[in-house]
Amino acid sequence: MTNSPPRRYPYYEKLYRPADTTFLINFGSKRLRPIRINLPKPPPQQYIDGYGKVPTEQVFTRFEIPDKIKKLELECYEECKTHYKAQQMFWEELKKRSKELREEIIKMKHFIWHMHYGYWFFNDGKPTYITGWNFSYLNLHWMTLRKGEGYPEYDERQRRRFLYRKYIHETDETFADLDDKGRAVKVNGRYRIKNMGRRTFIGTIEPKGRREGLTNETIHIATRILTETYGADNLGTIVSLDGDNAGTHFKKKLVPAFKRWPIWLQPMWRGGITEILFDAPKNELRPPVRPLGSSINYTDSGGDVANDGKKIMAALFDEQGKGKRVGDVGNRWQINKETMTLEAGADILGFCIHPSTVEKMEEGGQDYKDMCDISDFYEREANGQTFSGLALSYMPTSFSLRGFTNKFGNPILTRPSGRDISLGFKKDIGSQTWIMRRRRQLHDEKDNKKMDEYRSFVRKYPEDYDDCWKGVSGYIGFPIESIENRIIENEIAHPWRRGFLRWVNNNKLGKVEFVDDDNGDWYVSKVPNENERNLKSTMEYYSAMEDDLVPMFRPLYPMRGMIGLDPHEFNNKGDSVMLKGKMTKLSDTGIVVMQRRDKSIDRNDLDKKSWTTEKAIACFEGRMSSNYDVAEEVLKAAIFWGYLIHLERNKSEVWSHLIKWKYGGYLNHRAEILPDGQLQVDPMPGTAVTGGSKKRLFSQMKDHLSEHVHVETLNPLLKEALAIASMEELTKYDKLAAWMSAIDGMKSIYPEIMEISGEDDNFVNIGITGRAV
Repeated sequence: MTNSPPRRYPYYEKLYRPADTTFLINFGSKRLRPIRINLPKPPPQQYIDGYGKVPTEQVFTRFEIPDKIKKLELECYEECKTHYKAQQMFWEELKKRSKELREEIIKMKHFIWHMHYGYWFFNDGKPTYITGWNFSYLNLHWMTLRKGEGYPEYDERQRRRFLYRKYIHETDETFADLDDKGRAVKVNGRYRIKNMGRRTFIGTIEPKGRREGLTNETIHIATRILTETYGADNLGTIVSLDGDNAGTHFKKKLVPAFKRWPIWLQPMWRGGITEILFDAPKNELRPPVRPLGSSINYTDSGGDVANDGKKIMAALFDEQGKGKRVGDVGNRWQINKETMTLEAGADILGFCIHPSTVEKMEEGGQDYKDMCDISDFYEREANGQTFSGLALSYMPTSFSLRGFTNKFGNPILTRPSGRDISLGFKKDIGSQTWIMRRRRQLHDEKDNKKMDEYRSFVRKYPEDYDDCWKGVSGYIGFPIESIENRIIENEIAHPWRRGFLRWVNNNKLGKVEFVDDDNGDWYVSKVPNENERNLKSTMEYYSAMEDDLVPMFRPLYPMRGMIGLDPHEFNNKGDSVMLKGKMTKLSDTGIVVMQRRDKSIDRNDLDKKSWTTEKAIACFEGRMSSNYDVAEEVLKAAIFWGYLIHLERNKSEVWSHLIKWKYGGYLNHRAEILPDGQLQVDPMPGTAVTGGSKKRLFSQMKDHLSEHVHVETLNPLLKEALAIASMEELTKYDKLAAWMSAIDGMKSIYPEIMEISGEDDNFVNIGITGRAV
């Protein structure tokens, strides 16, 4: 700091703008809620670097190390044979020449100050703040660039990432008000914040696009943390998709960058092949020098337990969502999480960043997505942490895409202004325009190869959080672009209503009515007419309780539709702990009501895309408290619409309730005509979900969406079809699973057999008889 205040320039002050008071992260996504975080207040303008210049000259400028300090450093290295001796000589000589080097020492102090407390500079007329980590990254982190070598360039996207990481690293805040699922809720229109008295995040998880520089940024942060940490048991490490990749990052990025640090910023260190020890041989030390004792290395195994038993203060978990790797991402994180915390995870010591792109969901991508999904900033546990302990960080790729920023590091999204061009911007379009133009060039649903390229491009340049994964869902075969368009159409038309199903006059197992309510669990786009509701008949159905065929209720017109059911598991506390370890949320109940094609309206047998009647008309969104409640809710739907129920056969508790209540005739069975002409009916209702049946369910869902997505009216279902990225992920999408079950049920000829049985006594021999009631 200077002894006298700097000169003021009132004329230029008129050209300057006020500093931002907050910054935004997780914006530009339909799914994520943006996060707005406060920024520090700026100092008086005359103390901010760049003051006194016109805005067009105000840009981030790296600090130049004084020539006399560079010369002294070189002299010390030439005089001494080892780094330790050169370092000790440097500080001794600096002390001797302190009067001669007074101005240079002041600049060194300024640099160290900014490394720890951040840096203010004018950027195009606006006071702009960057964190200490960001400041040292821009000034110290030497790396290999696309063209040669050099230091990173400043841009707004990078600045926000560093701001967010610093907040996550330091904050002890959480939300004061949570609902029963841990989601933050507003009180009087605002979120209330409370302090936990200890850190609430272990780090960030950052799904990214192509070549965004996150690996280099994280390596620098880890190096900064470990060069300021005392203790021989304190470790920084790099974990990647395998040991070779982690070693490459360590040897080609971390070590060369650290060796370029000025001698007066480096602690004593040795090694550099597989590990950097911030220490020195005892014969090299002179009292009262005390080495840090900490170290930084790479984990030479991608296995889950590679770092078990160590105390990690900083870590890069790189590319967990891409490529073949050893071990499970979720399990690996649970083990490493223990090395970064105390008191069963409550007391956080370390900090980590998990950046990755995604290629194949079955090779790490699914695990990584699961971790991202349970790292929602707005969903907390009682200890203030997210379910994973991490905070999701996302920004659209077009926001400060490399090559599409102006002189000041700000994004040019659509097209450059005349001012941007006059200040050196060379392109005629912005990043967003370039990305969308490239997408249009590749998008051709009739060309599978181009569609593969299209989806790969979407993943590499995601414009929405879902783009990081949904490109992969194209390999399932779902028409994701058509689904997107239909969702938008439905948002405008809003063809559904909300409400509850309830027993008429509270008479359970009687008639059912639909009650409109904006907070209802049911989304309904078609309610049957009064004379089409609650139509029953009876039939003989086998009951294990009586070990005999007994009279039971059935729908009067079973061919009209099908209800799919995916009952969730009811977990105890122990199960919940196990699910948490697997990075899995508790599931909801999935019930979907499907209307079958009405042949009197859709008469063209060959052109299925012209049909308007075969579609989902209702779905349930909520979590029931017991299998009894699930059975009652799905029965209410079956009675109200008069449809059969097709469920997951493995969950026998639900259908056993229906049989006990004498409603076994509402259960759908798989039935088919064998090649020899014989009728085969499965004795158990529904479908057993196995590897083979799961493939069938996805294939049928793909065909249905390809043919009928343009008439589907329920966005809760379409959004799940859009979000799912692999078959393995189906357990997380209960409504989609129920939808698939309904479609699968309609492939059976069992409803047709039931329909005919009321008219033809020839079907009595398979135990089906009926009469109207």
